[in-house]
Amino acid sequence: MIIWKGWGLLVVAVVVACVFLGDFVIKLVTGDSAYVDAHQWTIAVKAIPAGIVLWFLGRYLANRKARTVVDVETGETIVLRQEHSLMFLKMHWWGPILVLVGIGNAIADVLK
Repeated sequence: MIIWKGWGLLVVAVVVACVFLGDFVIKLVTGDSAYVDAHQWTIAVKAIPAGIVLWFLGRYLANRKARTVVDVETGETIVLRQEHSLMFLKMHWWGPILVLVGIGNAIADVLK
């Protein structure tokens, strides 16, 4: 079950788009469709750009204009801001996670 708030489901859309685009570019450059499956570093080519996009997109969405309301009874000021998360992680934190996954796979491929 996938749990999201706000635009958090965009995490999945960005990752899927980067995977398809990365596969397309790697197959175009190498001319070999089996190359992607044979090398782990190709995951970095897909995960790192997805992570960068998600970091900036998540920060942009998190910093959008908030609504401020005042509780009439207590006079307390409350700031209402929509949260954008996937699986209880805010969208921008998926960026570093994907970058680390990409770097880890690139290092694993080099050490293989």
